[in-house]
Amino acid sequence: MSENLLERGDRVVVQVTAVLPFGVLVATETGVNGLVRAATASIGETITVEIAEYDGERFSAHLA
Repeated sequence: MSENLLERGDRVVVQVTAVLPFGVLVATETGVNGLVRAATASIGETITVEIAEYDGERFSAHLA
């Protein structure tokens, strides 16, 4: 992984920014936002995720 470039399968540490009924919204330390479906965590919590998709602006992931 380099700078903001994320690839499928990358494991990254992210911070939870919002909790939704279907998962959590997260952000990388470089400011890339993403969605982790079916995850439970608290706002501000740091979690490790595995990237499933990345479109150049945002990503979807699952817990690693």
